[in-house]
Amino acid sequence: IINCIYDCTIGYRGYEAFGDITTVLGKLTDEVHIHVERFDIDSLPVDDDKLEDWLKDRWLNKEKSLNSFYKNGHFTENPPLLKNEGRNDFFLKFLIYNVAVVVGAWALVASKFLAFLSIFHFIISFIVSSYYGFDNMIINFHDDL
Repeated sequence: IINCIYDCTIGYRGYEAFGDITTVLGKLTDEVHIHVERFDIDSLPVDDDKLEDWLKDRWLNKEKSLNSFYKNGHFTENPPLLKNEGRNDFFLKFLIYNVAVVVGAWALVASKFLAFLSIFHFIISFIVSSYYGFDNMIINFHDDL
């Protein structure tokens, strides 16, 4: 049962194309800003025409908010955030990731226990995702809280 819906608006600063070879080469966007609004299901219109109007209104609000983001640097309903002095540490992350992959691959080859544990984990993950689904498991876990 769905209790609410989330409306997410995403704005990008810097390089905005994704899914091409430049992403693989490390040319990523400089900043990603996400504005999230929560709406209880009970607050939404049930009539199809009213729901259509509500959705159109949401769309117009999102467009205004995105225009504000690209013009002023923040979404309509959000004040500007403090500046985060970020660094371009892609090379460091790339190096750490590759070292972890090489060390992990070596550990799987060198240790029968780790190889067995990895195979066991793969089988359990495959069974759970095929027959039950991790998303259902997470939803049920949060519903029980």
